[in-house]
Amino acid sequence: MSKSATMIYKPYKTARYVPYSLPNFASNGDILNTVDMCKYLVHIISSTDDDNPDIIRQMGLLYDRTTMLIRKFSKYDINVKLCLFRA
Repeated sequence: MSKSATMIYKPYKTARYVPYSLPNFASNGDILNTVDMCKYLVHIISSTDDDNPDIIRQMGLLYDRTTMLIRKFSKYDINVKLCLFRA
């Protein structure tokens, strides 16, 4: 299994309408998968240069952290919670 993949950047507005037929790429004799979206250095990159998948993922992580702070520090003063949230 290879960690490498091929991503072809498409024009944002025409990506839905224009069919692309491109050759397969190979590395060391192995054909690389062509993907529309991949995770690179903790960010999600899309072939249409759309940031929405990464923004949605980051929002979910923010909700998780907020819920954890509320649960662990429920007995503390609101000012302490706000300070922890901002940190």
